Amino acid sequence: MLHFYLKYGMERQAEGNLKLTCSPRNEAALFMGGKVTNTWPLLKNLTCPVLILEGGRSTNKEFVDLQRDVSLLADGSYKSIPDAGHLIPMQKPKEVAKIIKEFLVKVFQKTIDEFR
Repeated sequence: MLHFYLKYGMERQAEGNLKLTCSPRNEAALFMGGKVTNTWPLLKNLTCPVLILEGGRSTNKEFVDLQRDVSLLADGSYKSIPDAGHLIPMQKPKEVAKIIKEFLVKVFQKTIDEFR
């Protein structure tokens, strides 16, 4: 997932830093679309395993209680990444990759065990 995000969601600039490939207008439109439909009540309908990551220093914590939201999921997991803000994959890519890999190993192992 991180590979795809970096490959298709970011582009390297001449100075060496990364920039989002979508325009600010498109990014704003994504957020505006979230205002049209309240998706939070739909969480209870998800039956697949879901991993929610949150940066320990994320300013979004004052707006969204992700730990509470995980409790609304049938099979939800929550991980906080200390010393990360809102842009966790860019700030802590190795930690994010490790956490996602561990999560997927558990999911696949659970699926294998259910078929035995």
